[in-house]
Amino acid sequence: MHLEIVTFTNQRKEKLAGWLTIPDAVKERKKGGQKNEKKKLPVVIICHGYRSGKASTKGKLFTDLFAENFVILRFDFNGHGDSGGKFEDLTISKCVEDLHAAISYLETLSFVDKNKIAVQGSSMGGMTALLAGAADKRIKALLLFCPPSKFEDCDTSTFHKYDTKTWKEKGFNYLQGHGGTFKVKINYRFHEDGCLQDVYSAAERIKIPVLIFHGNSDQIVALKQSQELIKHLKHGKLEIVKGANHHYNDDVDLVTKLLKKGGSFLKEQLR
Repeated sequence: MHLEIVTFTNQRKEKLAGWLTIPDAVKERKKGGQKNEKKKLPVVIICHGYRSGKASTKGKLFTDLFAENFVILRFDFNGHGDSGGKFEDLTISKCVEDLHAAISYLETLSFVDKNKIAVQGSSMGGMTALLAGAADKRIKALLLFCPPSKFEDCDTSTFHKYDTKTWKEKGFNYLQGHGGTFKVKINYRFHEDGCLQDVYSAAERIKIPVLIFHGNSDQIVALKQSQELIKHLKHGKLEIVKGANHHYNDDVDLVTKLLKKGGSFLKEQLR
C-alpha cells in the first residue's frame, strides 16, 4: 500500500487534512498499460468520533486490514487534528459538510470508482454518516459504530462540566481532559445543532445497506437509540456487542473482530 498526505477544502474554505491509502494494485495497473488503468477501485471514508481524528484506532486497524481492498481516506473533521476551523465552533452540520467535501475530493482521483463509495463512522462520525447518507446519493453503504440518533439523550457528563441550562446561558462550555489536565472550549451551538438533527427521519430516506455495531453497556450513547434507529432503516442490520461500552472496552481484539466483519460487509456491497 502507499500512503499520501492530502488536503481538500470544504465549502467554508477551510482546509481539511487527510491520509489517503492507495492499494499497490493502482501502481501495478498503471505499469500494465492503458487498458488496465481504466479499472477503478472502491473507496471507504473513515469518519472519526468527537475529540478523535484521522489517527483513530478504528481507522488504523481498518486500514491495516483492508489496505489492498479499498482506497481508504482518513481525515480530520473541522476543528480536529490538522484540519482548519476552531474546535469551539464545531457542529454536526459542519461535519456533514466536511464529509460531502471528502467525497467530492475523491471523485477527482482517476483511480477511484465514483459508484463505489462507502463510509465507516464512529460515534459522532456515525451520526454524520447517517445524515450524509440520507442526502448524498454518492454513498453506497454505511458501517457504523455506536452512532447517536437522538443527540439530546446522549450522556455527555464525561466530557462537559456544565449542565445544559448553564451551557446555554454562558454560550460556551469547557471540555474536560483526563484528570482535569486541560480544558477545551466548545460553544453551545454544538449541542443546539445536534439536537436539531432528526436522524430517525433521515434514516427513512436511506436506501443503501447499513450495518451497525452497538454495545449494550454503552453509557454515552444508549443501545436503545440504535434499536430505534434500525426500525427506520430499509436495509439496516444491528449487531449488539455484549458487554461493550462506547469505546468497546478499548479491546483491540474485539474491535479488530468487528472491523473484519464490517469490512467484509463493505466488500460485498461495493463489489
